[in-house]
Amino acid sequence: MKTTKYSFIIMLFTVLTVFSSCKKDNETVPAKSKTELLAGVSSKTWKIANYQVSYSGVTTSLFNWLEDCSQDDITIFSSNKNFEEKEGNTKCETHDLIDSGTWNLSSDETTLTMSYQDGYTEVGKIIELSALTLKFEVADPSKSGSKVIYTFKAQ
Repeated sequence: MKTTKYSFIIMLFTVLTVFSSCKKDNETVPAKSKTELLAGVSSKTWKIANYQVSYSGVTTSLFNWLEDCSQDDITIFSSNKNFEEKEGNTKCETHDLIDSGTWNLSSDETTLTMSYQDGYTEVGKIIELSALTLKFEVADPSKSGSKVIYTFKAQ
């Protein structure tokens, strides 16, 4: 009887030790900054998913009007604040690089500025930026009061 009692106590102690050692730590992972969400640790690739125009409260997708070869283009944001726009699998051009330049986020991380090598600068208000989606809008220079809305998906 004594042996059974000690065996039971040892087994109970072993079970309790095993289950208590498997308890997860309640460590909190710090949220990623928008800079990190946009460019990752060294770079991050985004594929165009939608292209919309908004004017007088009406938003229209023009994505299907883009040439097929433009519907799979990618933009690579690097942590060194450079970006490259490249052809996707379907090529419009014989070379992969479409355009490049530098990017910057405002101090409050709500505005994305893309300065192209040809001197053109595009300033966009970030609508959504997560690990999977980048959506921003820019004023359409061709029509006063209209906006172009770009949506990208992380690759």
